[in-house]
Amino acid sequence: MSQGTVLVIGGGVAGALTSLFLKQNGFSPELYERVAAFNDVGVVKQIKGSLALAPNGLKILSQIPGLDKKFLDNGASFNYLSHRTSHGTILAETPIDIYSLRFGYPLLGIKRTVVLRLLHEELNRQLIPIHFNKSLCALTQSNEHVTVEFQDGTKVIGNYLIGCDGLRSTVRQLLFGSDQPTYTGLTQTIGITDHIRQLDRSEMLNVYGDGGTHFITYPFNSKEACFACTFRESIADTESWRSLSTEQALKFIQECGFARWASPVDKFISNASRLIKIGLYDRPELKTWYKDRVVLAGDAAHATSPHLGQGANQAMEDAYYLVKFWKINITDHMKAFEDYTQLRKERTSRLVTAARRQGEARVCIEPEECQKRNEMLSKGINLNDISWIYDIQL
Repeated sequence: MSQGTVLVIGGGVAGALTSLFLKQNGFSPELYERVAAFNDVGVVKQIKGSLALAPNGLKILSQIPGLDKKFLDNGASFNYLSHRTSHGTILAETPIDIYSLRFGYPLLGIKRTVVLRLLHEELNRQLIPIHFNKSLCALTQSNEHVTVEFQDGTKVIGNYLIGCDGLRSTVRQLLFGSDQPTYTGLTQTIGITDHIRQLDRSEMLNVYGDGGTHFITYPFNSKEACFACTFRESIADTESWRSLSTEQALKFIQECGFARWASPVDKFISNASRLIKIGLYDRPELKTWYKDRVVLAGDAAHATSPHLGQGANQAMEDAYYLVKFWKINITDHMKAFEDYTQLRKERTSRLVTAARRQGEARVCIEPEECQKRNEMLSKGINLNDISWIYDIQL
């Protein structure tokens, strides 16, 4: 089967996995990425951040033979999900091996660079062309072709194009005009530490502070853990979003009062190899994700804040279902793109909304709101309440 060349813009999770599914199903993908090397891909490349892969994402990876096992072998699964207050009160401690029993896979922490390495190794193994240093600046469509132009002056012609170029997608802008990501009102200071002995066990630990502060950490191998501190912050403070020096990190600990917390948050932060502060954004729902021969996937279509840990997992779902519908409607790409959009739009919009709501609950300030949140957390996990996220049918 040959449907001509499919140009895939963006070499992150969405672009790499979409290319793999395209090749697996008889298409001819070519991948274009704006940075110079695969390990530079991603918004937090400065600290080589981590991802939390969920059962739904791992189930998608299993559709590429052996890929799920490679991910499981290179990450760290969690045995417990813990919620505590900064005063040391345990709200809930839930064994989450039940995730594997119910949904087939665990929650998995894994380093972002490892994710990209594994995906790009598979791309190379399958001889899928990858072109680096290609920053898209223009595209035009005809009845049978898509022509793209990159900032280095080169032009490429393909038969279709999939925009997987992230939160600030150039493809999205060229298709539908300029619309900006929506700032959620929250920032995160994130880092990686080898001070993993501060964790009692292999757990995802959430700590809720007074005055709108939240801390989360989880391991991604046997020696290291990632963490993120979430705060409310005005959009006017974006000039402070940057890498933090050691002195700034220590000042950050002092100003936030982490040294007074019962959990060892200050030790995580002070032992971090590097910290970076970022703003958290999501995207308003798009009415449609495609136009003629061009379609969006991943954050380009439905960027979300990180509070449900579903960003990469939803990109994986997009990759699978886009190619699945395209194969079913092999002679009618417009129907394939429409069916894909209709299936994915409702689910991803619900997740974007739920993630923002989760973020707001994590950093609530009013005592009544915090008490209500803590009471909800103390009830533990009801698998029926979260099955809509993790239990997908392929």
